[in-house]
Amino acid sequence: MSGSSSRNIFATLVNNAIAAIMLAGPMLLAAAGVAALLVIVGAGPQWPWFVWVIAAPVIYLFWVILYLAICASSTRRMGQRYPKPRRFAVRPGHGLSPESLGFRTAVMCHLRWAVVERLPFARATGRIPCLSTLWMRAYSPMVRLGSGVVNFGFIVDPDLTEIGDNALIGGASVLVAHTAVAREDGALVFTSAPIKIGHRVTLGGGTTVSLGCVIEDDAVLEPCSVVAPFTRIPAGEVWGGHPASFLRKRIGLSRSGHDSRAAV
Repeated sequence: MSGSSSRNIFATLVNNAIAAIMLAGPMLLAAAGVAALLVIVGAGPQWPWFVWVIAAPVIYLFWVILYLAICASSTRRMGQRYPKPRRFAVRPGHGLSPESLGFRTAVMCHLRWAVVERLPFARATGRIPCLSTLWMRAYSPMVRLGSGVVNFGFIVDPDLTEIGDNALIGGASVLVAHTAVAREDGALVFTSAPIKIGHRVTLGGGTTVSLGCVIEDDAVLEPCSVVAPFTRIPAGEVWGGHPASFLRKRIGLSRSGHDSRAAV
């Protein structure tokens, strides 16, 4: 076995170990915290069965909140120290440059996003006012949401996505500010670019907004539309289709930027 092959195998093992620790570590720490709490309150076989039935959902919710908090702390630290790169070509043995560590931040955030979005009640913690963005901070170094935002979609990169006040993101909509493309030479090229959503923007259900897009104030994107990368949608316009294109001006829009009628 050549020296380069040995180094590649070692690098793969290290990367796999780091990924396992980053994913499983917070879960184990949260479980230890829950166990410590149960010991403090004197939980044990002496509790009647109906007490355990009542306590079980509360214990699970406490574990979820603690898990999200631990993830949020580590994600913020890693994101601040090694921010996601704007462009990085991943090759075997690329070393530990700041860009490569930033790429690892991006990978970690994406893996945690996949876990958090499938974790029962993780997203529901957003209904608690003091924890409204905790579930997004668990997989993003930063959250940039305005006031009054209604979000039923999936914001994959909250740190690269700025959303204005009173915006509405429809169900199953996806906002993703990065992409990865395999080149002919075998390298994987990671690219990211911020998304900006203006005030009072409406994204219909099932829409997709790609990296680098700018949707200005009071614009509307019709359901199931796909906005191509680096597209700019001017204020007060209605777009739709795949790829999305201009359809019409938004009707009933007053000078203050609010609809004077309910219709769109």
